[in-house]
Amino acid sequence: MAKPLTNIVFTRNRPLQLAGYLDSFFRHMGSVAERVIILYKKDLFVPEYDRVFAEYPQCRVVEEADFHDDFLSVVDQIESEYVLFGTDDMVYFDSVEFSVIDTAYRQRGDLFAFTLKIGPEHYADGKEPIEAESIGGQAVYKVNWQTATDRLSGYPFEVSMTIYRKAFIQELLRDIACERPWLKKLLAPNSLVLAIAGLVIKRKRILRAINTFHGPNQLEGYGYHWCRKNKSRLAPCVYFQRICAATLQVNQVNTVVANPVYGGEDLSVTTLNERFQQGFRLDTQYLETHKPAFPLVGHEYFRLVQKD
Repeated sequence: MAKPLTNIVFTRNRPLQLAGYLDSFFRHMGSVAERVIILYKKDLFVPEYDRVFAEYPQCRVVEEADFHDDFLSVVDQIESEYVLFGTDDMVYFDSVEFSVIDTAYRQRGDLFAFTLKIGPEHYADGKEPIEAESIGGQAVYKVNWQTATDRLSGYPFEVSMTIYRKAFIQELLRDIACERPWLKKLLAPNSLVLAIAGLVIKRKRILRAINTFHGPNQLEGYGYHWCRKNKSRLAPCVYFQRICAATLQVNQVNTVVANPVYGGEDLSVTTLNERFQQGFRLDTQYLETHKPAFPLVGHEYFRLVQKD
């Protein structure tokens, strides 16, 4: 019997952090994952990435040639009912029983998405109204994303930490992917028109000009705006139980200079790759005992341990 969840992970130039993501994901979410698909932008640190891929042979690696087309192809091949995106700077430290998530989707008509990025403590100040539900004997909460003033609550589409039905992702992509046969042919990587245009303008700029995505950030941006524009036809509530994951914001994917954080250790991707070569790995277990209360955190949670 197929498992209910497919996880699509985006990565570039962060093999150490990807290894940390995969370690934490399989520990907390692996039992319900039908497939983990890594959409890999090949750039720096290829030998280190190959080592990570060898350590996690259960993952399917898709080497990105054209993000737009590669992502659409990946989604077309999903067999599970639910989709969860991830980025290589994320770490999981907890989970929600998937039976609760599945039951919520099947029984709650106001459910738009189930997120793993927040817990009820986020609303302790009372500024944003939330409601408690009981699902399978467990407390679950919901917030109206369409009326929320809190930024986390009102952010309906993201490429991390939120579980969606595959059918919704397909519906969204039908509108934001700009899938027109003539346009696809015109912008194919080997097309003469694109080759000529590429002499003066990058393909990414062409895709941006026709309002479609060329990377994870644009995918999230177009998805967010599509949801806000079409909220009248979407369910109003995001459900949640507890915060299960956080993004460790310590470097930039494309950094080319040293990137010290608050005067501390250099955490640039180059330095972290050197640490990877030396046998250091992200201390994912530290986050299990020191759980962040917010889904975006910094260097204070980023710790390395030498494993070999």
